[in-house]
Amino acid sequence: MLSVLRKILSTRKPSIGTRSRVNLVNVFNGPERTDGVVESLIGDQAYVEWPNGAKTFERVNSLVRIDS
Repeated sequence: MLSVLRKILSTRKPSIGTRSRVNLVNVFNGPERTDGVVESLIGDQAYVEWPNGAKTFERVNSLVRIDS
């Protein structure tokens, strides 16, 4: 839990770029999503495509990069 809060409140820019695989962190009972792909970045927002076909704009700070 503390690592999630530290990640959210961090002022460092995460190393998320176009075509990065990401998960969405569940914050304050919001939806949690996995295995998304970043299609584009606009400021601190990322356009993410999810496996079920959904496409959303998410804050970059709410995304966690999947390293594989």
